Amino acid sequence: MGRFKTNTLGSVCGDPLVRLAQGRDHFLFRLDKIIDWQEFTPRLVEAYKGKACRGESPYHPLILFKMLLLVYLLNTSERAIEEQCHWFIPVRLFVGLGVYDSVPDHSTLTLFKRRLQKHDGIGDFKVIFDGIIRQALERGVKFGSIQVVDSVHTVANVNNDRERERHEQGQPSADPDASLVHKGKRLVTKANGVVEQQQLMHLGYKTHVSQDVETGVVTSIKPTTGNTADNKQMADLIDNDQTVGVTADTYTADKGYDDGELHTKLQKGGKHSAIILRTLRTEKKDANKGLWQQMLCDPFYQAGVRVRYRIERTFGEAKLWHRLGLARYRGLLNFKVQSYMTFMAINLKRIVWLLTGARLRAL
Repeated sequence: MGRFKTNTLGSVCGDPLVRLAQGRDHFLFRLDKIIDWQEFTPRLVEAYKGKACRGESPYHPLILFKMLLLVYLLNTSERAIEEQCHWFIPVRLFVGLGVYDSVPDHSTLTLFKRRLQKHDGIGDFKVIFDGIIRQALERGVKFGSIQVVDSVHTVANVNNDRERERHEQGQPSADPDASLVHKGKRLVTKANGVVEQQQLMHLGYKTHVSQDVETGVVTSIKPTTGNTADNKQMADLIDNDQTVGVTADTYTADKGYDDGELHTKLQKGGKHSAIILRTLRTEKKDANKGLWQQMLCDPFYQAGVRVRYRIERTFGEAKLWHRLGLARYRGLLNFKVQSYMTFMAINLKRIVWLLTGARLRAL
């Protein structure tokens, strides 16, 4: 399975660090025990030339992946994680470094991320994301009967004023993958005191999300450009939910997902649709509205609609505590990595709390 740099954790040299941490009850210690990280090693090794059997011995991929995960879990940077691996025992133990082991620098994390992207685009990140969901179910996390689907916007890592100048001068965008997103209008007071209505626009991306209402665990995501239609992505989320073991019998979403094909897909799959109906369906003047009016009275529909708002809490958490409001880097592939790692971090916080009652505290 490859040959990697010598690791002293668990050896005579590494034991002092382990003994020092004995009896300590830290979130990262619990997280390390709950998830079988070794399950993902074969997949990560595939990204190395010769499967890490040729050339200079690299760091073990799990060390690098865990460091990358901590960037999003602790809402920090690659440089900061490198520093914390030097000084914080829980961080050092979690990533798998002994007391005398050298710490990978931040540039190594960047190269590792590019290696995974070159190997299979976003595939390696998705496999680990889905694997964590399956492990959570195996360890006793119980999902509920309702899934909520929605999307969250992320602003591109560009200067919007400079982008307008680039557009006016016929120059390409600093982030050509980002798309223009319209977010409505607002009243703006100009310098001369005149109040005008201004269109709210930004370049950005979007993450489409399916979340279990009972636990708050995000079971499937699909990162895209910012101008993709929400209703066209929901089918993929439903299909992925089934592959990871989600058994919910009801799916709810806002009016933007009110699509006849989605209602039909859910019905054929033996599930109830609680997608909020537009008044166009329920108040139209023909005989076809009867079916939709019956749906409004369906207890499954009503139960789904009542809890749809809960996904907004997760979006707020992702933006406030994990920096999803702004893209860390430019390019769609980089944003996809950010999206998967962000919701992976949120899920791990939920899973540890559900199984052990431990909360993540500041280091």
